[in-house]
Amino acid sequence: MTIRTMNFGNYHDDWEPEPSPAPSNRPPIPESPEPINTDDLLAGIAQFAAYAQAMSEIVSQVEQTAPGEVKGNDHSRMVEVTVGRSGEVLTVFINDDWQGYLSPGQLGSAFLTAFQHARGRLANAMMKAAIASGAAGKFDRISIDDFQPSPIQPEAISTSSIANVSRVLDDSLTETERLLNEGTGVAKFTGEARPDSADVRVRIVRSSAEILACDVDTWWATSVPAYLIASSIKMACDEAANLARISQSSTRAKSTPSIAEALEILSSLAE
Repeated sequence: MTIRTMNFGNYHDDWEPEPSPAPSNRPPIPESPEPINTDDLLAGIAQFAAYAQAMSEIVSQVEQTAPGEVKGNDHSRMVEVTVGRSGEVLTVFINDDWQGYLSPGQLGSAFLTAFQHARGRLANAMMKAAIASGAAGKFDRISIDDFQPSPIQPEAISTSSIANVSRVLDDSLTETERLLNEGTGVAKFTGEARPDSADVRVRIVRSSAEILACDVDTWWATSVPAYLIASSIKMACDEAANLARISQSSTRAKSTPSIAEALEILSSLAE
């Protein structure tokens, strides 16, 4: 043990610190990566697949008992929108007397209000159906830990297969991240209607989940029948919804091949 002394009379520190050990020139020893436990990987995927299937069956049960369509109105009750189970616009109705209650510039916002009202009523109907069918309780009780897949035989595992799984999963995650970060903000899709000329009379802007805006040519709206305005809004809604579906399908097509390849390799390990 080394004893250090202090000379308090001179207020000087007389002790000599012990020399520090000379730095080593040896490179640090790299940590060995933990080996992939393919049994656990396969079991986890199978467990999640079983859990997702069970959740999907519950959602299907709710959808089968929920109403096939729900109607909503704006505050003036001049505009009515019907939506289906997935929230898509099925019909648009505008009362012939709408100009006595709404200005032409209010038609777009009246449609949005009716659409949102219908979506809200649909959500309430789905919740009531979930409670009536007992599905709501199942959502609360179900857990991924309830699903225990059969173990995979160790002799089916090969080093080359594990390397392939690692590669394709890494590729799929990289591609998915790129797609998620592509562009800025929420993706928007625009549908337009030109019922009588090359000019746009109605424009609908939506995200993949909901309608964000509705613009109606005010001069045109005052000179055509109400049914033509309603059908033009529906036409623009359909076009925007179709563009959103195409975009979603394209994203899935780009991001899933590597994942599908990984699952195919993993499945072959269990055979």
